[in-house]
Amino acid sequence: MPHCRPGHGSRPAPFLKMRFPGVDDARVRFRKLCRRKDSGFTLVEAVVSLSIATMVFLALATSLATGIKGTALSRQNQQAGDALNQTLEVLRSQPVAAVAMRSSDLPSTGDPAGLAGCSCYNPAADSTTGVAEPLIISTVGGVSPHVTTLRQNNTTFTVRRYITQPTD
Repeated sequence: MPHCRPGHGSRPAPFLKMRFPGVDDARVRFRKLCRRKDSGFTLVEAVVSLSIATMVFLALATSLATGIKGTALSRQNQQAGDALNQTLEVLRSQPVAAVAMRSSDLPSTGDPAGLAGCSCYNPAADSTTGVAEPLIISTVGGVSPHVTTLRQNNTTFTVRRYITQPTD
């Protein structure tokens, strides 16, 4: 903003006393601007600008929090996939004859997958959809215990392994 203090630039230089089209209009606008007494923000303008800035920062904070939650969920999903791959690699390393569930490991009651009283795995009872499939059971099966916990990067996963014979 131009200097508008009295005695500092308020008088035009002698060579500006000549008339030039457009320059005189700018000089008049400059003088009107310098005579203005209320140069600054009012309280209402300050409150409105602060409330707008607050809304913008709240929107940014919300999007940041959502991004952090999404990143954490994605990391947990990746770790669950790693746990699944680790379990499958252990099963793939065993001979085919050993890939069976031990009959002594099967619960008689209270199994969340609905194994009690039926030598079959019902995915519908395990929070998914599907049809019941018969289990491959042996007295010396290599999949024991069929429910284990795996801790990976401060997250504990419960791994349930069911060896079934597909029916479709």
